[in-house]
Amino acid sequence: VDHNVRISALRALVRIGPDGAAYAGAAACVCSDPNPQVRARAAHALGRMGDPASADCLLGLLADRESDVRSNAVVALAELSGVSGLHIAAIVGLLCDEDRGVRKIAIEALSQMGTDGTAYAELVACCHSDDDCEVRATAAELVGSLCEVGALPPEALVRFLEDEDGSVRRAVLQRLSGMGAGGAGHIQAIADLLEDDEPDVRKAAVESLGSIGGPGGAAEYADELVDRLSDEDAAVRVAAAWALRGLGQATSTHAEAVDHFLRAHETEEAVERNWDADRLVDMENLERLMRECALFALLETGSASAAHAEALANRTRREKYWLVRRDALLLLGMLGNAGAAHAETVLACLRDRDACVREAAASVLAVFGQSDTQVVEFV
Repeated sequence: VDHNVRISALRALVRIGPDGAAYAGAAACVCSDPNPQVRARAAHALGRMGDPASADCLLGLLADRESDVRSNAVVALAELSGVSGLHIAAIVGLLCDEDRGVRKIAIEALSQMGTDGTAYAELVACCHSDDDCEVRATAAELVGSLCEVGALPPEALVRFLEDEDGSVRRAVLQRLSGMGAGGAGHIQAIADLLEDDEPDVRKAAVESLGSIGGPGGAAEYADELVDRLSDEDAAVRVAAAWALRGLGQATSTHAEAVDHFLRAHETEEAVERNWDADRLVDMENLERLMRECALFALLETGSASAAHAEALANRTRREKYWLVRRDALLLLGMLGNAGAAHAETVLACLRDRDACVREAAASVLAVFGQSDTQVVEFV
């Protein structure tokens, strides 16, 4: 039979999945087919059918001369339940495969095997020296999981933070960010990357610190996060704003940080950066998000002071995003006499094009003690 027919038949078995397990024997028979595409599709089909008896057949394909066949065999074994230590050991052996794609898939397969793959944790950790950055990044993900269950010491993951490739460092930081407070043991190593040369890495470091948060955690690095509010990269500044908001009242420098942030990013300031024309819209959206973060942080923590009044009044007049105008008004209402000094500005907001802003203005004027007659006359 033509090999294309065999491939079509195997693809059909893949679509049928577990319901086609009765034909696993037939698929196994073509694992020695001279055509590598047939062998690869056979491995794929055996994995999808899920028959544990296929494990030994797939084991033989792990040594196939074609990388595509080896990759499909690895994925198939990871899909089977109850594979033995012998099969797992064979997958671990592919961590040194000549093909980077096979090495990467072997790591991903081990990550799917849960505790069955932890016995080989040290070998996975050694992948930090792999010559391919994608393989190292994938290994870092698995090492992070192994550290969480105690199969590896924290130092094994920190080692990946020293990688020469930014994508690997970023992958580790994102993994640590997902661990929340569990990443506290790596906090110094994370903080060191706030000064990384690559903006994506700095952003990931900021986000990781923000996810750890709290007293005894990232709060001690509040000053470093304040510095990131003036980072040359807009996405890093946004991340820093969110991180500081997440620290809440855990640090006395939070109010100072928000004040710094609020005053540093006026809408009318010229964007003196080498942004391409087609990215200017993105820049505007990022700047808006930063202002939203700053005002929300002031509202949430109650840390607004009289020193903020002028900047808040400016936001009600010059800000084109309704949410920022509304929050600025609400904050003015919390400042007592310092806010009331800007009552005329608040009165002008009764004509705002957005109903939520008009409603906020009315409520703030009530706090200031403006008479109903004054409000009606203005309207």
